[in-house]
Amino acid sequence: MAKTSKRKPRGKRKRADSRPTRPAKPRLASRGLEAGKIERLWKEAARTEFDQQPQALIGGMNVRLNLAKALEAAVQTAHAVIAAGKALASHGTDVLSILEAGSSAVAAATAGIAGVAEKMTAVDYIGSMVLSEHPNGMTEQQFDAALREFLGSAAGTSFPWYLGLTKTRLEEASEALEKDGIKSVLTSLEQADFLIKNGKIYKFKPRHFVWGLHLSRD
Repeated sequence: MAKTSKRKPRGKRKRADSRPTRPAKPRLASRGLEAGKIERLWKEAARTEFDQQPQALIGGMNVRLNLAKALEAAVQTAHAVIAAGKALASHGTDVLSILEAGSSAVAAATAGIAGVAEKMTAVDYIGSMVLSEHPNGMTEQQFDAALREFLGSAAGTSFPWYLGLTKTRLEEASEALEKDGIKSVLTSLEQADFLIKNGKIYKFKPRHFVWGLHLSRD
């Protein structure tokens, strides 16, 4: 008796989708920090308030920047850029555009930290970023090791403009650290009132900056 072969039922064929596929957004991993948390850090770094003045044409916007939170947001964003590596190259280096973080608070925070970066020496600014990651403080040796580790991992990476981490600035910071040592960085930050010293432990001192924008008639 001849054996009969059983045919498997054919499923419905899927229509080919002719629509162009968008490249997947790179995964932003920052030492276990999710992309959503990076966005939240930026939003917490600045608070915007609108102030109506009698002489103002439209009114004014006051921005209060929490420098410690802004520096933490900046350094965590930098870690995300470093971790993403080549996956980020096809999307550019603006992590916040990938996160679609377009609130006025985020814009104010990035503008504020960019302004701070311009007014500090490269090694003081990057040192402050590193200290902001450690709210419980660091010893001189721990700070030195962490700063060197960050500079080493950041070398050769392109960062968003608002982080203030250009190739030139990174090189300047590395050269200053090699030439003058970590004690010089600590002394400079203490003189600028950015540092709290408790025995052998150094912490970044919380600071706030407030600035406003007013549009008025001539």
